[in-house]
Formats: sequence, structure tokens, C-alpha cells
Amino acid sequence: MPSLPHVIICTAGHIDHGKTALVKALTGVDADTLPEEKERGMTIELGFVFLEDAGLDRQIVFIDVPGHERFIKTMVAGAGHVDAALLVVAADEGVSPQTREHLDLLELLGTPRGLVALTKADLADAARREAVRAQVQALVEGTFLEGSPLLPVSAVSGEGLPALRQELAQIAARASARPDNGVFRMPVDRVFTRHGFGAVIAGTVLSGTVRVGDRVEILPEGLPARVRGVQVHRQQVEEAGAGLRTALNLQGVEKEQLRRGQTAGAPGAGWATRRLDVRLRLLSRRREPLKNRTRLRVHLGTEETICRVALLDREELAPGESAPAQLLLESPTVALPRDRLAVRLFSPLETVGGGVVLDAQPEAHKRRDPTVLESLRHLEGPPEETVEEFFRLAGAAAPAPAQVAWRAGRATAEVAALAAQLEQAGRLVALPGTEGPRYLHREAQEALAERTGGALATFFRENPYRLYMPVADLT
Repeated sequence: MPSLPHVIICTAGHIDHGKTALVKALTGVDADTLPEEKERGMTIELGFVFLEDAGLDRQIVFIDVPGHERFIKTMVAGAGHVDAALLVVAADEGVSPQTREHLDLLELLGTPRGLVALTKADLADAARREAVRAQVQALVEGTFLEGSPLLPVSAVSGEGLPALRQELAQIAARASARPDNGVFRMPVDRVFTRHGFGAVIAGTVLSGTVRVGDRVEILPEGLPARVRGVQVHRQQVEEAGAGLRTALNLQGVEKEQLRRGQTAGAPGAGWATRRLDVRLRLLSRRREPLKNRTRLRVHLGTEETICRVALLDREELAPGESAPAQLLLESPTVALPRDRLAVRLFSPLETVGGGVVLDAQPEAHKRRDPTVLESLRHLEGPPEETVEEFFRLAGAAAPAPAQVAWRAGRATAEVAALAAQLEQAGRLVALPGTEGPRYLHREAQEALAERTGGALATFFRENPYRLYMPVADLT
């Protein structure tokens, strides 16, 4: 039986504000499964719980995240690439430090929609509830949660739970399909073993399809593996596609080689990168600017890595501003254009901003180079402008649409259609290929023609009695 499409909703909020208790009240399942979590009464690891509701035509999956400031890294690993967020604020305590930081992170990671639950409503009188409601409304103003439902609930008395379920169902109904470039990619957020089966990884499939028997690559290390089994919602299936919470039983790798932060991807795509071109934004609540060459922690997908930031058009980035930047990574990671990221100071650990990837395979740039800045402006443009720029960056290589599609993080069919339009507009030149047309940007063609003409002129000036120039000399 095929799986229902998944709608993935992460919790967010300060420690002890009742995120896990609320998920349990909604689903009947305790997301805290570790003995340490039971002993300490706090969430340490990500919890994954399915909401069983036969009335829904989409399967809601909760990712319950830790609220303690020491586990922000884990929280971000769960909050990336979700369909919605459930921000939890305790009615008796109100907005707290991690409430603000979690909301910042959700905003930076591009969370599209969500709602707010005022938990522990049984511990607050009407006046207190209204005061906290006003606090929350002020907090979410100007964010993706502005105007979203704000519901008082109690996991103890059951107050507000039916209304919350209705709002969650509406979120599920409105959730849009994820963009899918057709190339399999799944960031890993869980690693475990099953007796008799071996190593298992789990995550949300971002694009493409994975099937039993497929070869995959564990990145950025490039470990080859074969998919022995695919599981979705505790059921063995033959394949899983974009948007589904998926577990893969792997053959050819050991559990000790696997970790959260890796990515399972289609083999041979050359995913790993040590540089990222991004549009970087500094939070407006920051008191100090971000200086060029600052060392940062980058949270991308389920991975955290360290980088130096090269601001490409200025010496420092002021609070609330954004700018093109290149992140110089200390270890390789996996990304595609349009991926969202968050950045924190290396020390002290503080969220300062975030951004969106423009190019995941860039060359090293000179700062304040007008050509580079113009190129990045094109990469932030509409799809046809972005695709044209990737063809221009390819120079004389004359790539096929499939090659540009991978680098641009878009579907091959979309890039092929845009390339045909650009050819009609005279921006690209089509060259015949064995598997379809390849395209040369008009600028690359003109540069190539000029270089070729110059080489021919020089050769015959130096060799006036030769009738032809050997192709081997045309380099």
C-alpha cells in the first residue's frame, strides 16, 4: 500500500515549556525514548512521532526537538527542511530566551508556515494568558508566524487539543509539494542498527527516489553502499520519494562509519564542496556588525561545519542587512542552490544570521570583483536568469541541460525548457550531442571565436607558407 504524502512539523520553544508533553497528548506517543531523557526529564535527542488520523489525506510527522540552549545543534538538525513549525510557549512562563532563538532559526531556515501553542494553560488565569498572548504576538511580528493561529492548550486537562488538531489538519491540507530535481538526496538525522539487518540511516528525502537495490553514496566521505531495504512509517516499501520520512537499511557500510550530518545521495554526482556562495543576512537584533573573515558555525541540513566568511562587497555586515558572501569551509559538506542555512558565532555560541545558497560549487573569488558580484546577482534572479548564468559560468564546456540542472539544483526538464527559450532569445547556442543538445552561452561563443581568430592570425603570420593550421596547435 503506498504511503500517504508526509507533512513534517517540528516543535520549537524553550526547555520545560511542554513540547514533548504536547506531542504525546496529540499522538499518544512519548517522543523521549532515551533513558537519560527519562532520568533528567528533558529532551536530548530528536524524537520522531507520527500522528495517526484516518481523516487526514496527508500523514503528519512531528519532529520533537530539544529546548535547552546546549542542544541548539540538534534542534537545527531537526528544524531544517520541514513543512511547518509548532512554536510552544508556556502560558505560565511566557516568552523565554530559547523561544526567541528557536524562532530566529526557524525564520532563517525558511520555515514556510506554522502556529503557536500556549501550553500549560491550566496553570494560567485569563489575565496571564492575555499577557502572554500579547508577548507572543509582539515576538512573531514580521516573521512567518505573524497572523498564525495562537491557541491555549493543556496536555494535562486536554483543553484546546481538538482545536489544535483542526489547525494542524488545515496546515497539512495547505502544505505544498516540495520542489524535486529528480536526483536522490537525503540528509541523515538518525543512525541505528536493527538486529539481523545491520546499519540503518533515516531522514527526509529532499529530492529524487530511492529504491531497494539502489547504489547510494554516503557523503561527504564518498562511502559506497547498497540499499538493502526501504521503510516508511514502519512499513517495508519498494521505494520512497521526496518529502517522505524514510529509513534505509544499508549494505557495505558499518554503523561506526555513519553519523548525523552525512547525506545519502545518488552516486557519482560530485556533491562535496568546501566553498559556498551565499546571500548572508545578519539578524536585526544583533548589537554588533559581522566582520569579514569572522569564524562561524554553519548549520546546513543536518550538518554543522566551521567556516570563515568572506564578505564580497564590504568589510562588515550591519545588523538587519544582507550581502553576498563566500563561506570557506574547514571540512567538506553537501549543498545545492536554494538550500537554507543558519550561522552561529564560533564562540560564544550565539545565532547571528543565516542565508540561502546561491552556488554550491563556486570558484574562489576576489573580493569586490564587479564580475563576481554581477554573477551572484544573476544567481539570485528568476529561474531563467539563474539557469542562463550557470551556462555562462560553464564557459566553453557547453554542458547538457542535465549537467546544469544538477549544479543549479533544478529538474532537468525545467532546465531543458529554459535552455530552449534562451536559445530562441539568442542567449545560448545549441550544439549537437549524442544524447541531445548541449548549449554554449553566447558570450562564451564570442570569446571562443575571438580567441580562435587571434590564434589563426598569429599562426599564419608566423608561418606564411603553410596552407592550414593543425588542430592540435589550436589550444
